[in-house]
Amino acid sequence: MTRKEKDFLSMVSEAGRKNERFQRDNAERVQNCFRQVLGLTSDSMDHLSIFTSSTDLGNAFVRQAMAFFVPFVMMPASYSVYLNLMAGNLSACFRELRFITESLVKCYLADSKYRSLDFYQEKLGRLEKEEKETTGKRRVKREHDFTEEIDDKFNSDGRYTKLWGRLSEEEHLRGFAKRVIDKIMRDSTPAMVFPWEYDDGDIDDLKELSKYVAELRELTSVAMQRYAQDHGLLIEKMNCGDSPLG
Repeated sequence: MTRKEKDFLSMVSEAGRKNERFQRDNAERVQNCFRQVLGLTSDSMDHLSIFTSSTDLGNAFVRQAMAFFVPFVMMPASYSVYLNLMAGNLSACFRELRFITESLVKCYLADSKYRSLDFYQEKLGRLEKEEKETTGKRRVKREHDFTEEIDDKFNSDGRYTKLWGRLSEEEHLRGFAKRVIDKIMRDSTPAMVFPWEYDDGDIDDLKELSKYVAELRELTSVAMQRYAQDHGLLIEKMNCGDSPLG
């Protein structure tokens, strides 16, 4: 490892320690953001137990899109949220949350609508090709069509669609650019430096992230419980240290 590489890793590690301390010292002000993100990673392991307790584990991981979602989307993406949170890379946190939300919705619907298919990839492929009629014309469904569909299925008052929509603002360059510009204007710095050490100016962004993580945790738990019921799987009471919205 070169000296430059060692210096960079040391800088990231030091920023991570300072950022964790800042969040712990300001837990109430940032609505327990650090604890919520840790809870998200813990949730992913709890949700995985739905499938690992199955008597036909191998078949579940081949057939079920949700068995793909938990270990290969939610788990690594939640770890990514944690690592980016420690490094001060908040925009990446928001984008990962959107990816989890979108994947949750599509995997749930794929398993629900294409139960007869034997491979989860084929189910997702069928779902991606679905069409919808709008103003007399047919078009391929978009992400918000799927979130609206699961909102209707769960009678959730548009919560999945609203969360996906708010997180989508970070997915687009204009949303990311706005966050960077706001930070530069607030702190009078020429650019965002990675890793970024938090200060009082980041409180609102950390509160916003905490709110979205809490919302996603609850919506994911609702979907997993419904999924377990629909597919005759056992689900244990989650042990996340705090309630998703607590």
